[in-house]
Amino acid sequence: MDTDKNVQSKLELQEELKIVEDQLESMGKKNPSSKDDWETEVNGADPTATEPDELADRMEEYEENEEEIAALEARRKTILESLEKMGNGMAE
Repeated sequence: MDTDKNVQSKLELQEELKIVEDQLESMGKKNPSSKDDWETEVNGADPTATEPDELADRMEEYEENEEEIAALEARRKTILESLEKMGNGMAE
């Protein structure tokens, strides 16, 4: 029974990892020099914006994405650590 529960937990963590990584990809890009770091991108804003209100909107979106990416990176790290423990036979 514990084996079934561990397998189910591992599958749930793998699913959650996929969701977290998809969210990260939608808000940024993977840092090529660090496999665990994501760089914030502003996807919807006009990169040629010069008006103060447009620039403020762009900066606000960047800051929001940066905060959310930090939270998602922390969650991703926790999931990976849990999966590693399960792989080593340690229960969470």
